[in-house]
Amino acid sequence: GGTVIVAQNAFDLAAERGLSSYDQRHRFTADYLVELPFGHDRRWLNTPGVARALFGDWQWSGDWTIASGMPFTARVIGNFADVNRGTNGTLRADYTGLPIALGNPTVGEWFNTAAFVTPPAGEFGHAGRNTIIGPGSRLFDMAFTKVFPLGDVRMLEMRAQVSNIFNTPQFTSIDTGVNSPSFGRVISVGSMRSIQLSARFRF
Repeated sequence: GGTVIVAQNAFDLAAERGLSSYDQRHRFTADYLVELPFGHDRRWLNTPGVARALFGDWQWSGDWTIASGMPFTARVIGNFADVNRGTNGTLRADYTGLPIALGNPTVGEWFNTAAFVTPPAGEFGHAGRNTIIGPGSRLFDMAFTKVFPLGDVRMLEMRAQVSNIFNTPQFTSIDTGVNSPSFGRVISVGSMRSIQLSARFRF
């Protein structure tokens, strides 16, 4: 990501002032559990029968996560002076003054790459630390649970759990190396939709 572990200039620590690497301005999470009104001790289908066996005692649950992106830093990768002192990627780019954010970012260009250039040889870059805001996330998980009562204290629970049910791409990282051929592009993505089936016997 955009984390800079070592200051690019140990004699100018004021230049390291910027957003924290874990600065996430907005994050909303919610969990829900709904017991559908069919089955044992419910409003409908509360008498024994085939309909209750098929449609009764279901639970619907899930969670939502909606969050803004994390900050990244425009850097120079593989700079000779940087590597010579035992670090790599701490040298920052120069800021050209153009807007960094794009109105409609894409996977191929998440931010305005023209806002950064490689600094002159032997000089430190003056672009701020963590000035690029990365992709946010919208993740929705859902589960359906069916309970089969087997007496007073025993029951069989069948569960189908779907992660990322809407199969929304979760972009996790962007290339911020100003001298990289993929500079400005999204370079990694989280897991897509997955389904897990499970059975549990409770006693």
